[in-house]
Amino acid sequence: MGDTVKTILCCTDFSPESDHAVDHALRLAKSTNATLIVAHLVHVASGELASHDPHGPTNLTLTEARDRALHQLEELRAKRLADYPNVELVAKFGAPAESAMTLARERGADIIVTAVSDRHARKELSEILHDSVSQSLTRHAPCPVLVVPPHAS
Repeated sequence: MGDTVKTILCCTDFSPESDHAVDHALRLAKSTNATLIVAHLVHVASGELASHDPHGPTNLTLTEARDRALHQLEELRAKRLADYPNVELVAKFGAPAESAMTLARERGADIIVTAVSDRHARKELSEILHDSVSQSLTRHAPCPVLVVPPHAS
């Protein structure tokens, strides 16, 4: 990682576990004055292109899905990151692990911060996907990976 952490990539799916990882990434960024890149990596096959309209799901275009992801990232910034000025928000389409690794290489990330769900809880498909993303990152990422479990303080 070198002498100093200059760029941190934090992956989020907007879950409570991901919020916890964002909090850890923010603390690290503040302690090193690093750029914090918060990325939502939209996995098209996961159904994230279906809106959650109360009148029933509707399909979103890629542009609408990207706009929705950027809106959610802006909400996350306002809620959790407002006091830190060196934050960049990224929404990308593709397989999340591969997208994270590509983004880490492109941006010269010194560390990737991600979350893992509690293995004792009942798992949804998105949690299984997220766990496999964490596992893939720990095996293949171009830089160190901090995997934040839900119970970490």
